[in-house]
This record gives sequence, C-alpha cells and structure tokens, in this order.
Amino acid sequence: MTKQFFEELEMPEPDLNLGVGSGSHGRQTGLIVMRLEKEMVKDPPDLVIVPGDTNSALGGALAASKLGLPIAHLEAGARSFDMMMPEEVNRRLADHCSAILLAPTKNCLRNLKNERVPGKIFLSGDTMLDSLVQHRKKALSDDILDNLGLCEGDYVLLTLHRPANVDDSARLHDIMNSLGNLGQKIVFPVHPRTRVRLRRAGLLRSASVRESVKLAEPVGYHEMIKLTENASIVLTDSGGVQKEAFWLGTPCVVLRENTEWPETLRHGSNYLIGTNGAAMKRAVRTLLSKRREAPLEPARIVPFGEGKASKRIARMLAALSLRPVG
Repeated sequence: MTKQFFEELEMPEPDLNLGVGSGSHGRQTGLIVMRLEKEMVKDPPDLVIVPGDTNSALGGALAASKLGLPIAHLEAGARSFDMMMPEEVNRRLADHCSAILLAPTKNCLRNLKNERVPGKIFLSGDTMLDSLVQHRKKALSDDILDNLGLCEGDYVLLTLHRPANVDDSARLHDIMNSLGNLGQKIVFPVHPRTRVRLRRAGLLRSASVRESVKLAEPVGYHEMIKLTENASIVLTDSGGVQKEAFWLGTPCVVLRENTEWPETLRHGSNYLIGTNGAAMKRAVRTLLSKRREAPLEPARIVPFGEGKASKRIARMLAALSLRPVG
C-alpha cells in the first residue's frame, strides 16, 4: 500500500527505495544498514532524520552513526518501558544515537532528560497531528462507510498487529472469541501478518468470529481516519491509532499492558485494559454506556501541539549549525 499512502499524503516519490521488504527484525535492520550506508558514503547528507520507532528508523540511525553523520530523531522520547516490544528497543537506541531529539510532548521530553541522552532536546509537537489536521476534511469525504455497508456510530473498529497479541495463539483466541459476546458490529481491517496468524489459529473458519466480525482488507490513511472518527469505539494495540482516536474524540480501548502515549489516558477517552477478553468486554460496555449519556468531544487541550509541528521543526533545523559528529 506504499503507493496509496504516498498519493494520499501528497508526498513526492522517493529518490531511492532500498527494496528491503519483509523479514525478521534482524534481517530487515541489517539490510537497511548495509544498503543505506552504501548510499550515504556515495552522497553524504548534511543531516539524517529518522522518524518513529520502526526497523527503518533504527537502521537509518545506526548507518548514519557509524559514518559520523548527525541524526535527528523525530518522535523522540516516547517510552512504554517494555523492552520486550521491538519498537521500544528501536526508539531507545535511535534516541541515544541522535544529535537532535524532537520530542512530541512534554512527557517525552522528560523521559529524554531522565535518561540523560547526549543530544540536544527540543519540544516539537507531533507531526502525526499535522497530518490529521491537513487531511481530515478530505478523509471525511471518503466513501469507505458505504463500501463496507456501515453507518456512523453503529460499529466498533478493531486493529490488531502487535506480536504480543497475534503471535500468542491462546491470547488471540481469547480476544477474537470475546468479540462475539459484545453484541456489537465489529469492523476489522486485517494486517497481512495478522491474517496469517488468524489462519494458523483456525479463527478465519470460526463461526463465532465470522458472525460477529467483519474482516476487511487493509485500508488507506483517509479510510482509516474516516473509520476511526465514525466508530462508536476503537479497540486497538496500535500507538498511532490510540493518538488518532484521542484527537478525534472517539473512545478507545487499548489492548496492551502499557502504552508509550500516557497523555491519551488523561482525557477520559482512552483506556488501557491489557489483553484479557473479559476486561475488554467490560470496558466496551462501560464506554458505550458513557457515550450514550454524554457524547465525547475531541480533546481540546492537546498535549501533542497544535498541528504545526512540521513548520516548527523546519525552523529549528534551519537555525542549527550541522557538522559531522566524527
């Protein structure tokens, strides 16, 4: 779906595609370091910006660090404090490699100061919010609800992809089987890796799952925003979806034991409940009841900035004197 995301976010085609593809975390990261190092030696950049907590971010940070190139980490300082999460490892290592740390929230900034990272720390705001502000109007005109036969507020949106949930067969069975007892229409755009796990666990053939869950193909950015804003509740283990639900005012049940975005838990819209199916059912019923009594408003006091992080970051970087680290 790379092409679709580039088109929807109005981004130019990349000058270089490393062609790494899927694979284990070690293989992906290793190939990124090898192939990116070759390009950086050929044409050394003034600055390497690595966003987020993916294997690409870590690979870019490692390749640049080994060559003595200055690194700026976008979305620095996010912490779940769970080192079993690959993303937690990636973002911690990227932070400690970076000369410039762009923290999206005050909590992220505090985390960086507590760890005494050696780079310069800036409070930047969150560029994901910039994207939402820029594209929300276009997303709301998307026809995904009609395509899936949905009406505003009459469905629960589910996303699952983290290994802790989908690689553990017993946990995956518990979550999926509990959905059938919610008495709600569940819409589940299925990540390709998750679909494989569902198939291996025999859940694609399960009558209870087929009756209660509408399995959909992966959706684009505009489609996901439209689905999130119009859902009655979001169930997710995604850090990004947590934030988008928070910004859009949709109640969100986080199917994890921890979150790197505790800011979203303080508004009364997002609930961290673990991965137990019974706890998920209780949380959904409570939130549905609350929403009937008093519909939730989008977060007015936003700890992620005002949707202008990109311009702020561009000004910061332009004002800095960048020199090789080595």
